[in-house]
Amino acid sequence: MVAGVGSPEDEPTDDQLLIAYNRGEQRAFDLLYARYRHPLYGYLYRHLNCETQAGELFQDVWLRVIASSSRFENRGRFRSWIFTLAHNRLVDFYRGSEKRVTEPRQTISPVARHPTPRLVGERPSRA
Repeated sequence: MVAGVGSPEDEPTDDQLLIAYNRGEQRAFDLLYARYRHPLYGYLYRHLNCETQAGELFQDVWLRVIASSSRFENRGRFRSWIFTLAHNRLVDFYRGSEKRVTEPRQTISPVARHPTPRLVGERPSRA
């Protein structure tokens, strides 16, 4: 059981919490979330400067934590891992934004959309 009672050295490490979560202990995930929600959201917000986008990426990162938690290898630190996930999600976001910004829009001029009507039998003018 993950019980965080006592002094800070009695607190489980992030890695221990993730291992406990993988064993089915929901409380372990709740503790990880409580530890990282402010730092992670702050990191994303500093890069995006938009609450809506930061909130969306924040949720995406936590979904990725849940989806890939069983593949977490205890060789590194959870903190490094979650911020790497966040960084990768930012890169994906910026790549997508870049495509949306740099793709030329095909605009049709109002004249092309609505050509000048001609009278029956009238020849096109040569300009």
